[in-house]
Parts: sequence; structure tokens; C-alpha cells
Amino acid sequence: MLVLERLGNLELLLGLPHEWLPGEDNRLYIEKTPTKFGRVTIELTSKGKGEYELVFMREKGNQLPVDIVLNWEGAITESNVKPEQTEENRWRLPEDCFGCRMKLVNISFLRQ
Repeated sequence: MLVLERLGNLELLLGLPHEWLPGEDNRLYIEKTPTKFGRVTIELTSKGKGEYELVFMREKGNQLPVDIVLNWEGAITESNVKPEQTEENRWRLPEDCFGCRMKLVNISFLRQ
């Protein structure tokens, strides 16, 4: 699952297989996926050398999530919101976040 409601949280990219990571001329794009927290749009694009850009947008829904959690094996190098790393590969975004843009680095690139 790429967008999942779980235990009151909105989980992003939880089941993203490594094979689905976009290459140079591709993107991973999910548009207006319905959740009780609002419709979610995610765009993940490759910036080369294990670097990616993630754009997350959420329309207002019936409820606010307890947490918005980005599941990412790697690091967040830039973001227009302040993510908090809660566990390995888990980043909490502000619960009232309705949109953000982040630069990510994949862990396999960091290990090289």
C-alpha cells in the first residue's frame, strides 16, 4: 500500500517496493486517493544518483490524522516542513500538513 490509514495515522509509501522507485524518465504518481483524512496525491520523481523529490498534497477530510508518517529507507535532505524521525525509516510530518515538497536520498545510495 502506498497510502494507508492505520491506527489513526496516514501512512505514506509503507509498501513501496524497491523495484517501483522511479528511474530517470519515470515518476511514481498517485492522484487524489480517497482517505478519511482527505484525498491524497503523491508524486515521487528521480533526481539521479539515488536522490528523489517527493511532493505530497492532501485535501481536507473528515478527520485529522493522529500522525502523517512517511516510510522511507534513507534520509530527507531538504523539506519545506519539519519532519521528525521517530524510528528507523519512519518520519513524522506535522498532522496539519496539507502539502510539502522534500528531497530524499535512498539508503542503498547512502551505503555506497
